[in-house]
Amino acid sequence: MAAGRKWLFLNEAFLSNGISAALGRNKTCRENGPKDKSEILGRALRTALINLAAQYSSPVGEEEHIQKIAELVAGISTSCAECLKNGFGFGAAHKAVNVYLKFLWCEFRIAMPPHCPFDDGMIRRLKLPRGCGRKWTRGTEQDY
Repeated sequence: MAAGRKWLFLNEAFLSNGISAALGRNKTCRENGPKDKSEILGRALRTALINLAAQYSSPVGEEEHIQKIAELVAGISTSCAECLKNGFGFGAAHKAVNVYLKFLWCEFRIAMPPHCPFDDGMIRRLKLPRGCGRKWTRGTEQDY
């Protein structure tokens, strides 16, 4: 397989994993939205993730990373407003971003991202303080 086609395949898998991790169990879309609301949201998120990842060729600090996620939230919430129940949540955005960046980093496409995405299995193993929520895709920027 040619290197370019291999990368296209891998990148599509990385994007799909990031989007699925963020939206898979998250009821983000409104029921009475456009018929193809999931596809609209998926395309917008794919494009946003690709554009965002281009900004990680050199190391990005934590504050800048959080700001980039907040900008993604605002952009998707605006561009996909007719598809979303209550906007695009920060928790879902950070999960999509961090999963996608982790794959890109593993493939040596970007500098090491500032945060590692935690899945539910990993979170269950942590000794979190009482009252600390475990549904990271539903968290806010302050939770993050």
